[in-house]
Amino acid sequence: MKELTKAEEMVMLVLWELEEGTVWSILECIQMTPKPLYNTVSTFIRILENKGFVKHRNLNNRTYMYSPAITKEEYQRYITTRFVSLYFNNSMKEAVAYFAKELSDVEKKQLIDARNSASLRNKD
Repeated sequence: MKELTKAEEMVMLVLWELEEGTVWSILECIQMTPKPLYNTVSTFIRILENKGFVKHRNLNNRTYMYSPAITKEEYQRYITTRFVSLYFNNSMKEAVAYFAKELSDVEKKQLIDARNSASLRNKD
């Protein structure tokens, strides 16, 4: 898997939200001013398809319906693993400790609760 550019990521975030869409429907959902041109979005989708992030099906002679080929969670896992590897010597413990410094007491409790909940699920 390859890391996405900011523009590719913007298109993928919309596509993950929509689950599937045409170039026009993706373009309509892009929250950017000014909006990119149709051809620009079409080019990004083609690049994403070549990278294995997007797949398509033919609706008619000139219209394609695009959908994600990977889930948002799969990409999040890849990016997080890469980030931890590059900046925290592949130590999730160091990464969590770094970010934990910024947490409020409520957020710390939520994190502990989430960890405990995950531990219970792993026992099943």
